[in-house]
Amino acid sequence: MRSGNAQPFHERLRQLLRERGISHNQYERETGMSRAVLYPLKHRPTRSKLMALAYYFGITVEELVEGTDAFYDWNYRECER
Repeated sequence: MRSGNAQPFHERLRQLLRERGISHNQYERETGMSRAVLYPLKHRPTRSKLMALAYYFGITVEELVEGTDAFYDWNYRECER
């Protein structure tokens, strides 16, 4: 989904954190990932980071990226497969 109406991936992450009552500090501490992913990105997360984030939230990667600008990368990008 590369259309202009796709939700930016960082907004999806922030939404998940809000829904689960997880602070940015808690997210950083528990995942070991920088909070930079919570802000507009120059580069989207790698496939391995998407898998780790999905695991952290207890959802599938497809659920994590559905409707976001990272959907295309997960489904069609050849690098890091």
